Amino acid sequence: MTKYWLFLYKTTIRNKFNFIPIAILILLTIALLWLNATLTASNGFIPMIRMQNADNKNSFSDNKEVNLMIQEQIASNERVIELAEKNDWKAALTLQLKVLEETDIKLVENESQPVPIELKKSILGKKAIYQYLVKNNLKLDTLERETQGFPFVFRVIASLFPSVVILCIIALLTNLFTENFKQGINLDDLFPLKKQYLLTSKLGFGILAASTVYAIILLISFVSATIINGSNSLNYPALLNTPSFIDIRPIGSLIAEALFLQFLCIIFLVLFVYILAQLTKNKVATLFISVFIICGLVLTVTKVQPLAFIAHRIPFVYFNTIDILLQNSSYITNNPKVTWITGITTLLISILAELIIVILLNYKPRNKKIPLFER
Repeated sequence: MTKYWLFLYKTTIRNKFNFIPIAILILLTIALLWLNATLTASNGFIPMIRMQNADNKNSFSDNKEVNLMIQEQIASNERVIELAEKNDWKAALTLQLKVLEETDIKLVENESQPVPIELKKSILGKKAIYQYLVKNNLKLDTLERETQGFPFVFRVIASLFPSVVILCIIALLTNLFTENFKQGINLDDLFPLKKQYLLTSKLGFGILAASTVYAIILLISFVSATIINGSNSLNYPALLNTPSFIDIRPIGSLIAEALFLQFLCIIFLVLFVYILAQLTKNKVATLFISVFIICGLVLTVTKVQPLAFIAHRIPFVYFNTIDILLQNSSYITNNPKVTWITGITTLLISILAELIIVILLNYKPRNKKIPLFER
């Protein structure tokens, strides 16, 4: 069995086409970091405060009281910028919280002038994030445009896994599971090993290869972001999509839960592509059907209303692991059963069903010898 693993390894390495999706995935990871850094430089915390000051300077009028308030706000903003540039984020965010309380929070709490729910959600969420950062003395990173080590890994897990990571893994698995079919002949039958050993070896190698590629991408994303902008902390906050708008969890626990769920997704994906490869025995057909079914359902299933009430039983829903953990998926589908625990149960049941199909596809009853007088 060790020799067969070595054979699979050499076959995978020698196939140059396997390196193309991996190279594309690495480039996209670096491009995401560059894009986030570019957007943060123009729309981040400090640039936005500078824009507020520019707007305030154009807001002076003949009213002395109003002008005095504007001057105080400008001075406060300049102090926040000064503290932030010195990396004294605790003091900067404490001062910014006071500004937030005197402006946006009063607007939200004014019952005579109701504000849109999304605006209220944004303001209260921002306040909760700032309070958490001040309490834990952490540096601010731009929401959904993270550029620091651990927060950027969190963004890669959230954004790249349900899309380009899956595409890359499908391409690798398709090559792995269809390479043995030559002119309708399964070359695996030529190995002097029991079929169950060949099967478990190939599936195990597929899971290991897919997991290794994903681990390398996460390592590259962490190292590159840390070298440029620092690592920040696993205690960095992530805002949950709850009715209170202020519930927070540290990204460390979210990353751990997401990676466990994504590992189950990888096992599900390996078995799914293997089954298609056994049915089609064709590389192009396996790749096309896999991409069409998996990526199509991963990206659309939560947006199809007729499927919303059974979304918790569809394994493809849980490929969007961070959306599950932040409760975005349950909010979009209006299905509170779409949770991490339900995801584990659904994926395990789906994996078991796939294993049964795999066994049936590879089960070949022995041909019984017919006695001569019965021929």
